[in-house]
Amino acid sequence: MVLIFEEQRSSDWIYVCDSGRRVSGILIVFRPAFLFMINFFSDFFGYNTDMDNNQKNNDVLDVFVEKHIVGNKVVQTLKRRAILRKFLTFLVLISVWLFLLVNAYLSPQRVAYTEAQLATTRDFENESGRIMLTKQIYSEKNGILLLEFETSDYTSSIAKGISAKNLEWILFAKNQSPDTKMEVIPLANHKIDVIVKGVPKNFEAIAINITNKTVVNDDVDVGIEEYNDVTSSESEYATKEKKKKDVSELSNEVQFMVAEQGEKIKRTYLQNLSRETFALNAFEEEKNFQNKQIEKLQKAIERLEGSIAENKSTLADLERSGQYLVGSNLIENQEKIENVEQEISGKQIKINQAKDNIVTLQNAVEALEHSMQEVHDGTYQFNAPITSVEMDF
Repeated sequence: MVLIFEEQRSSDWIYVCDSGRRVSGILIVFRPAFLFMINFFSDFFGYNTDMDNNQKNNDVLDVFVEKHIVGNKVVQTLKRRAILRKFLTFLVLISVWLFLLVNAYLSPQRVAYTEAQLATTRDFENESGRIMLTKQIYSEKNGILLLEFETSDYTSSIAKGISAKNLEWILFAKNQSPDTKMEVIPLANHKIDVIVKGVPKNFEAIAINITNKTVVNDDVDVGIEEYNDVTSSESEYATKEKKKKDVSELSNEVQFMVAEQGEKIKRTYLQNLSRETFALNAFEEEKNFQNKQIEKLQKAIERLEGSIAENKSTLADLERSGQYLVGSNLIENQEKIENVEQEISGKQIKINQAKDNIVTLQNAVEALEHSMQEVHDGTYQFNAPITSVEMDF
């Protein structure tokens, strides 16, 4: 027995069993799956026959269709009552539509921000420096957001960070709570950590405006102007003054935006520590890192010194053998001596550079220890907490 579909004039679909015909419609595609399921349930419910496997599959399928589909009371009722069937179909469709509508209304709206808005590197227009947002961590459990910044001072002839005293911070929150506040913790080695507490789970986005009050050389005019130059050519003088004004009006502010759904924000638990404890932990971590750097450089110096000792031994052998060489052999030996001497010179330069770096790192460690002592004494200069300001993005 094989199952096919035929259409009556009433446009209703009915099931017809006719032996020897091919399966049509959906059953021809899903017949293997149907047979597997029917065999499983037939064995489970105790259907037993003595036919071969193919005949058994056909019979089991027919029995299942006759008993559970064709003979089902609900199917028979819906087959007789077309209006009821269409009404139920309408209810199903309208229910799905209402479900999608309500779900779309209640689900949180995903706000997309451009890459430019979420950029983690900002340069001041007046060329006073650069600030980079290197880490974003959000602890949803207790509403703490940690932001780590690194600064570069372009006004200095040496590589250093922007002085924390010259930076002003303002926090803007899209969705804030009454307890939202920001704490700025200047750390050693051009690093600044910002802790935002009281951040709600649906904060959506926050923005931090940073103003750099470092004096730029181009903003300072130390020249002397002659009265005659000013009065004789007022238009030229006005042009010069306009250029100076344009330079001075270059922005000394940058803005960083952190989005709740941003790709660079990490979610992990952060302890709710006081800024003193947080600073001590950060200083200790930085100190351990610098000490490891010192140990690495010291080991590198030891390896280089050992390599130089081997080179000197090779150089002595070449010089001894050169006493008995003449002609092209002597020239070749002399070239080897020069190559070894260059290797020794290059390694010695690296040793001197490593020693200079060790001194720099040791000074950094001493500065960290001094800062830690100031925190313990209560004399370390923290930026005062800043209350958030609501802002529409």
